[in-house]
Amino acid sequence: MYHVLGKVFMLKFLSLFLALTLSFLVRADNSIPDKLVEVSLFSFKDSKNNYLAVAFKNAPHWHTYWSNPGDAGLPTKIKITGLETKELAWPVPSQYKEDGDIQVFGYGDQYTRFFKLPASLEKKKSLTIQSNWLVCKHICIPGSFNQTFNLSPSYSISGYKNPFSLSKETLVRQLKKLPKEQATPSNLNLELVRDGEGDLRLHAQIQNVKKQKEKTAFFFPYRHPLLTFKREKSSFKEDSYNVFYSLEWDGIYEEPPIELPKVGKLPQSLEVKLLYFAPNSEQPIIIKKTFSELKPLTLALSAVKKSTNSSGELQVLNRKEQGSSLFVYLILAFIGGIILNVMPCVLPVISIKLFNLAAHSDESRKMIFKHNLSYTIGVLLSFSVLALIVVLLKTTGESVGWGFQLQSPHFVAFMVIILTIFAFNLFGLFEFRTPGGRVLGNVQIKEGFIGDFLSGVLATILSTPCSAPFLGTALTFAFSGSSILIFCIFLSIGLGLSFPFILTAFFPQAVRALPRPGLWMEKVKKILGFTLILTVIWLLDVFEMQTIQGSLFKLLGVLSFFFFAFYFQAHISKSKWKYFFHLIPLSLAAVILFQSDLTKVQSNQSSFLERKKSKGLGWEKWSEEKTQEYAANRQPTFIDFTANWCLTCKVNEKLVLETKKFKELIKEHDVKLLLGDWTRNDPKISAFLNKHGFVGVPAYFVINKKGQLVILGETISVKEIKDALLN
Repeated sequence: MYHVLGKVFMLKFLSLFLALTLSFLVRADNSIPDKLVEVSLFSFKDSKNNYLAVAFKNAPHWHTYWSNPGDAGLPTKIKITGLETKELAWPVPSQYKEDGDIQVFGYGDQYTRFFKLPASLEKKKSLTIQSNWLVCKHICIPGSFNQTFNLSPSYSISGYKNPFSLSKETLVRQLKKLPKEQATPSNLNLELVRDGEGDLRLHAQIQNVKKQKEKTAFFFPYRHPLLTFKREKSSFKEDSYNVFYSLEWDGIYEEPPIELPKVGKLPQSLEVKLLYFAPNSEQPIIIKKTFSELKPLTLALSAVKKSTNSSGELQVLNRKEQGSSLFVYLILAFIGGIILNVMPCVLPVISIKLFNLAAHSDESRKMIFKHNLSYTIGVLLSFSVLALIVVLLKTTGESVGWGFQLQSPHFVAFMVIILTIFAFNLFGLFEFRTPGGRVLGNVQIKEGFIGDFLSGVLATILSTPCSAPFLGTALTFAFSGSSILIFCIFLSIGLGLSFPFILTAFFPQAVRALPRPGLWMEKVKKILGFTLILTVIWLLDVFEMQTIQGSLFKLLGVLSFFFFAFYFQAHISKSKWKYFFHLIPLSLAAVILFQSDLTKVQSNQSSFLERKKSKGLGWEKWSEEKTQEYAANRQPTFIDFTANWCLTCKVNEKLVLETKKFKELIKEHDVKLLLGDWTRNDPKISAFLNKHGFVGVPAYFVINKKGQLVILGETISVKEIKDALLN
């Protein structure tokens, strides 16, 4: 119940923001047609019944959604008032793959929904049709239709002009193509089962059929209040198909919760409705099946699973199991947040914060408390915003992980510009104080609380490329849980990150142990500015790998213009011309930040992979097919999922993967090396990581001599890798 209430509250909270954002995007995208969906109304009669047809016509390459939209989307709703009607089955949908490996069911081009009308009308009727839809291509846009019209006793429509026409022959043909409900075919056996890992699946065995060349899917499931259908997988053996549909049990969110047994009698009977595409048949049918018990895998099903294993399903061993209680995960998140303070990604900002604590060491206990409270609020608010974004993306079906924002070159460019400006401040080019400062332009802010708040925001943003010990386990638990759980874990991480400063807020004598303010601080400021420049260089390297050729040169040009603008203001003239010199880099920055084709097209060989190979090891590009191939051949393999923006990954590379011992281990045992580059979002990598309990990088795996996939986690040693490979 809390899960549902939390999601409803957050969706309402975000509705206005989303509407404004969507309105901006629609106005900014010139590729969007004026009319995405047109609606025409027709009435006609076949040999038996009278019908009202509501025909939709989508713009080319745009699609709307079926009654079950799939991983994301909303079904097109139609409400007719003024006359009792009965809707027939929805037309047969198509399957679409949207960005991020999102599978949806819907309609492109033109389709029609049919409603059966009464046998006769005594007088003219006034009807109102209300329809709402979501139409998608590279962006999703809601739309609606609200029309009142007249229906005469002869069933002619007046009071509405159709934007497009359909002949009666076309409508009758579409009507005949609607799927019909039929009994389950005798050669189709359906069972609700738990597999060897305890996962819930719908298993279908289609017997006495010939293998067909290509099949998108055998089943399009209708919505069910207690079940969420995920993905279908099928295999052919001899004269039958075995189809598995993975399921999620939503009964735990009911009030009271409905628990699902491991096997045996179900708490209540489940009627599942499916649109069934029989092999080698063009016309699908609607079938229903009622399940009263949950079965274990039978011997026949085990044989099917064994044959599936030979084509790639791996036996997985997790060498780093953790506790399962919420309290344990909250503690792990808190400890991970504390450790983030000493990780290389956060150190520049933490150092600046400590510098400012030293600057305030002679202030009162109350003022020190306020400084640290402002910093803590900045951290917690930023983690709340990150959690909100994650929840929103998960609601739309997007696959996200820890550090997901750094997969966006636009965000990386924004951070490069912001950190460079902060470095210019520390070098003394202008008077805007970064974290803990006392002035903002010409406006005196005596306590510098805005600067402390910004320090917390920056520390949060720069912490996400790091995966500290204990953090990966807590994040995996959060990303796979409810919306409220995501907020709890993220806030626990935020409390851990800000904990040292919470302590100094309550024990200010610790601050007074720092050196007293003096001239030394001017030199330290420049050193801290240099650390920010090093961070910028790292981000520029990330930006180059993510973007098309020439983008890095443009971004460096923007930074150069910013430097000249601030230098002109500080050392040449403080006249109104300074605004002109600031306007130039701001305009150029806007061009980069809003450039739609900034991201580099994925290539077969990433520059990151080539860089890794140049260090003397034979890295190959990771793919699930390669993983399955090496496992089937029992080929010892080490798999590294990494990203160029992941500083924890780089530390592991220096301490482990680029050492002489590691290279000797690889050579001695003929170990294959697979590299999964997650610098840019890769849906296949995201799916593999999520499947094995990871929400970010680094993530390390080994295929041992038995062909088993061994999960090592996010921290490794050469000894640990060797033990996993040989055992």
